[in-house]
Amino acid sequence: MTNVNDIDRWSKYAQQLSDMIKLPAGEAIQMTTPSTPWDWGGRTPGALPYSQWSLLNVVPSTPQQQTNAHTAGGSSGFDHSYRVWMNSLAVGNLEGDNHYKQLQANAAAARRTYTDYYKSVQLQWKNATPSGTPDFSTWLNQDGQYAQLSQIKANRQAIDNEDKQLQNYVNQIEAPTADILAAYEDKQYQDVFSGPGGNVTERTWPLGTGKPYAIDYITEITGGNFGGDATNGNKASLHIDKQSKDYNFEEHFSTVDGGGFLEFMAFGLGANRKAESAWGSDLAWSLDIEFQDARTIPIKAGGWYSGVNAFKNGPYAEGFSKYKNGDKNFFFGPGGSLSRIYTGMVVAYRPTIVFEAHQSYIDTYHEQWQAEGGIEIGPFIFGTETSGESTSAKVEKSTNKLTLTSTASWPVILGMASSWTVPPGE
Repeated sequence: MTNVNDIDRWSKYAQQLSDMIKLPAGEAIQMTTPSTPWDWGGRTPGALPYSQWSLLNVVPSTPQQQTNAHTAGGSSGFDHSYRVWMNSLAVGNLEGDNHYKQLQANAAAARRTYTDYYKSVQLQWKNATPSGTPDFSTWLNQDGQYAQLSQIKANRQAIDNEDKQLQNYVNQIEAPTADILAAYEDKQYQDVFSGPGGNVTERTWPLGTGKPYAIDYITEITGGNFGGDATNGNKASLHIDKQSKDYNFEEHFSTVDGGGFLEFMAFGLGANRKAESAWGSDLAWSLDIEFQDARTIPIKAGGWYSGVNAFKNGPYAEGFSKYKNGDKNFFFGPGGSLSRIYTGMVVAYRPTIVFEAHQSYIDTYHEQWQAEGGIEIGPFIFGTETSGESTSAKVEKSTNKLTLTSTASWPVILGMASSWTVPPGE
């Protein structure tokens, strides 16, 4: 379980990262743990991986995004919560609409008229044909019953007319919600993703670059030299030490569940990850991190997400509300089921970390890196130079410094930027 010191280190890192990428007012940074390479689509892109959709299609309700423990986005993701919100709207407030009530009464009266007359004609048939021959339908279509048949048809038409007036009125006042539902179901805002059980169709989350594949980013910053340094990158850096300012997660998230953060430092790769236990709370330490390229890639829900601005104030059906209100199901503000939405993905290429601490700690970390095949610091993994395209690195040790330089071919996702779906009090 994550201890207080680890949460503190994640918080310090979050503040420095937020300062580095210069988040706009009202936006917040969300940590991505464990380390997550951005390799969507691979080197020969086909269907986008399901991991892309499941990373983006969530409601950012806590300050960490554990990418190793996704809940199926379709059952509890942003798209599902948005659909529930649409279902909660009571546009037109039909139950309190007098004209709607009158149209309902007219339709009910037309049905009563039809039923009463039909029964009276059936009674005429029974009195006229005690033997039951001819049957009612045959008898009714005889010339002698032309008037009764015509009246029955007229009464049936009256029901259809009243029902049509009622439905037209409902459609008229509920047309806006029909429009946002149509957008939600529109196939042009859906795409094919390569899922664990085969290709699946899900709603899209376009990246602001217009290019969803990581290989496009790599091609841009390396000049087409996959596996090379970022000759066209935007260099960036940050510094963290024991006195660094903490990030105020509570300002943006309703709860901060410390148990959700993985340890800030660990050894080993993948399933062999082992928490680092030598790093004491009294340790004097510092981290200097430099990136060959770091940037925030804008994220926006596809056109299926179209209705919140127009209908954020409702009206809502009984039992639902905009903000927290008693025991009602609420959607916006802290704790709401649609509280926040992703606005950006922070990615970086080939970080170099200079970790400075007491010599004994540096010796221990270097030995563990060699023994376990890698070291993890925050959202970064530094494996051996032969550990693969997403983790390879070289490590150099001096008296009290460990310099870890990524040689990985893929960038890493540092975190996710989000904003309030509807700002509290708006």
